[in-house]
Order: sequence, then C-alpha cells, then structure tokens
Amino acid sequence: MLHMDLDTGHKEQLKEKPIRWLGFLSKVAFICNLFFGAAVVWHFYSYLQNPEVISTVIILGYLMGFFILNPLVTICYFLLLLRRKNITESVPAWLVIANFIFLVIEVLFTIFLNDK
Repeated sequence: MLHMDLDTGHKEQLKEKPIRWLGFLSKVAFICNLFFGAAVVWHFYSYLQNPEVISTVIILGYLMGFFILNPLVTICYFLLLLRRKNITESVPAWLVIANFIFLVIEVLFTIFLNDK
C-alpha cells in the first residue's frame, strides 16, 4: 500500500514538472534570432569589416537560428499546445511570441530574398 502511494506521488510529480529544456532552447533560439537580425542588417548595410565576426553572425543567425533552433522550438510549442500543456510554466509568454514572430520574419525574408 505504501509503495502504491509513493508510485502515485511520483507520477503526479512527473506530470506537473515544467519542461526546463524547452525554456533553455527558447532562450538560445532567441539569441540566435537576434544574430539573424544582425545578419540582415549587415546584408543591407555592410558596416563590419572583420570577416570572422561576419561569418560568426551569419552562422548563428541563419544556420542556427533560422534552419535549426527556431523551427525546432516552434514545433515543440505547437506539439505541447496540441497535447494541451501549459507552455508558460517553463517559457515566458513574450519569448514564445518573439520566437514565433522571428520565425515568420525569417521565412518572409528568405522568400523575398529569393524572389525573382
């Protein structure tokens, strides 16, 4: 009987545990999104002359932000919403909204950049 109570309590504890890895990934995705913004600004106004800094900004912005982290984080948000989980337990609402807005901007920028 005692074992069953501990087992039930453990299941409830796991059920209510916030998803901390999603909060971390959301913050890293937001930082990479800021690098994407810097890369876009650099694309139109080439004010940097240091090629190492430019390549770092482009890799963090385009590759990590747009192609890997931001879509992954947004897919995780939608999967959690489909499972009726509360995202704001582990990720602030402003960060969820900002990452989604950045994803829309990144997709639109890529479409218009490649438009003939």
